[in-house]
Parts: sequence; C-alpha cells; structure tokens
Amino acid sequence: MRLTGISDKYLFIISPNDYPLRDLADVIKSRPALKIGIRKAGQAQMLYEQLKEVFPMLGRKTTAVLLEDDQIISGYTYSYHIYMDFLPLERDIFITGLSEKTPSHLMTVRSLNAGNFFITDGERPFYTKYPQYQKALLEKNVILHIYPYLAIIERVLYVPTIKRIILK
Repeated sequence: MRLTGISDKYLFIISPNDYPLRDLADVIKSRPALKIGIRKAGQAQMLYEQLKEVFPMLGRKTTAVLLEDDQIISGYTYSYHIYMDFLPLERDIFITGLSEKTPSHLMTVRSLNAGNFFITDGERPFYTKYPQYQKALLEKNVILHIYPYLAIIERVLYVPTIKRIILK
C-alpha cells in the first residue's frame, strides 16, 4: 500500500504550542475568533471556503487572512493564529521558519480523517462533494525528520490529514 506519492500535496495546519488547538474541531469550539493565515500563492484558500460550507461554525469562528510570502513568518501569532497550506512532503521554508520562530505543532483534521483509510458516514458528505480530496496518513517519523522543530501532539505513528489530488 502506498502512503505517499512524489506529487501529492498534503494539508498542513500549524498552530503555536501556546494555543490549546490540537484539531480543526478545536478551532470550531474555541471561544475567541481566530484568524487562519493562508498563503496567497498556495492552494488552501479554496479548501477553507469549502470547509466553511461543510462546517458553518468554522465561518463564524474564523477569518481567513491571505498572506504574501513575506508576511507569513513575520505575522505568525500577531496577524494570524494558525497557518494552513497544501504542501508536498518535503522541507518548506515557511513551515520551517514558523516552527523555528515559535514552538509550534501540527494540527489534525479528525472530522475529515478519523485516522484510517475508510470513509465514515460523517466524512462521506465532504468526500462526495469534493472528490479532489482524499484521506491520507503521514508517518510521524518522516514529518519529524523533515521538520525537527515541529511538534506532533498526538501519540500516533501516522498523522491523519487529507491530500489534494489533480483530477483528469
């Protein structure tokens, strides 16, 4: 079974360790409104809009902040609270810079991936409506090798996330 591919892009959601956010559901439950930083040149803006359709509370609790490349590291924890982007499984200057600047951790998306490859009834509406996304599991050791300063709070061998595929 193939867990990762060379051209696959995976959802990375990064949050400072000071915030008690472990999963996307924690963002929805949070009391204060949060700002999610999304790179203008990245691919996460469309996902954010789609997530607001599926989870209406997300739209009431968060605001997307579109960032130029030079604002990503300088604005972390000041202009926005969480960074979200689709990235290949290789070192990225922004994730590296964020995790070196401020102790940070990788958040999960348990509402979209319960930690396995089988789509549950709760996950089915999202994957039916948006077939360009698939469930994915990333090896914890691989992530920590690529991003040594990035913490993974979950005690798992594989981190559940989603990947974006190109439909032909």
